[in-house]
Amino acid sequence: MRRRRSKADQRFGTLQEQDGEGIASLPVQVPGPGEWTVSLFRRDAAGNQEPNAASVPATLRYDPDPPQLGFEQPQASDPTLVSVQVSDKTSGLADGAIEISPAGSDTWRTLDTKTDGSRLVARIDDSGLPAGTYVLRATAFDQARNQASTTQRLDGQPMAVTLPLRIASVMQAGVPRTRTVRRTVKRHGRRTTVRRRVTELRPASGVELGRRVQISGRLVNRDGQGIADAEVQVLSRSDISPEQLVAVLHTDASGNYTYTATASTSRVLRFAYAGSPLIVPAQSEVRLQVPAASSLQVSRRRVLNGQAVRFSGRVRTLPVPAGGKLIELEVFLSGRWQTFRTARTDGAGRWALPYRFARTRGVQRYRFRIELPHESGYPFTDGTSSRVEVRVRGS
Repeated sequence: MRRRRSKADQRFGTLQEQDGEGIASLPVQVPGPGEWTVSLFRRDAAGNQEPNAASVPATLRYDPDPPQLGFEQPQASDPTLVSVQVSDKTSGLADGAIEISPAGSDTWRTLDTKTDGSRLVARIDDSGLPAGTYVLRATAFDQARNQASTTQRLDGQPMAVTLPLRIASVMQAGVPRTRTVRRTVKRHGRRTTVRRRVTELRPASGVELGRRVQISGRLVNRDGQGIADAEVQVLSRSDISPEQLVAVLHTDASGNYTYTATASTSRVLRFAYAGSPLIVPAQSEVRLQVPAASSLQVSRRRVLNGQAVRFSGRVRTLPVPAGGKLIELEVFLSGRWQTFRTARTDGAGRWALPYRFARTRGVQRYRFRIELPHESGYPFTDGTSSRVEVRVRGS
């Protein structure tokens, strides 16, 4: 024999029992919302039954009502936190979602929502959303999968916020450079030139290999006031290395900080402030451009026309690309540098190029240098070597 429960409406159900001789149906009335139990025993066509042999009672729960919910008042000490109070007396809160949409738009974005007891909680990333007015919507499900939504606070007011919720901040960073600014003013009826020295923070700077450069910065609020004792992370990335943390700094009482970097490769330094419950995150980048470099020697400085010399050297900005670094041997002719030989270095950056002079008349002095062009995957900018001079006597 097998038993099964038929599909029931919200108030009544039907218990069906089937054996080899037929099916008997018994109406079962469901009580009001809450928790209740049911047990079964058999009765045949002659009315024989044994209630004392009933099955072990099964506990059932019945909840036809959706949850009630409303947004709580935002906290001044933690303005990005959104909390929704949910009440459901029968089965309790199961899960839900909090969404945000620009005012006047029907595009909703779901926030990372979690349950906290009888609340739904989420955070608004006011640093990742454009400034403006936004509305919020919350949807909650109880354990019986009843659903309810709201766009109102507990006091009945619409749940709307204006971003950013926290204090805006600005990160300033760069290599300081001082220059003189001249301005002409009128004093006592005469024009006078006033000179003033100003310091600028440049977001990019060329630095020779191995040199040290000081980077200065300041973290301020929207009114230009310094944010004191703030943690600033320094992260570095280049064409051959992913971004990684290289230092942690703290601002002084005026929001200032400094960092000294070594020119090892061309790279980007990112200065990042993670923000706080009351201040929006900020960041700024400084690009250090290190030119490629190579030594340059020549086997002889004085030759006759028809004789050969050997240029050689080694790239100092390592590592070189797979397959060697491209170099260009240049000579200064007709008022400009002209490339007349190209080659690639070996894996250690060494190179050598022979050259025979064949068209020199009289006595000529030639200047040579090595050009190292930028290549993809090589973390250095265009660079040149020092110059060498060769004196050639022609016929």
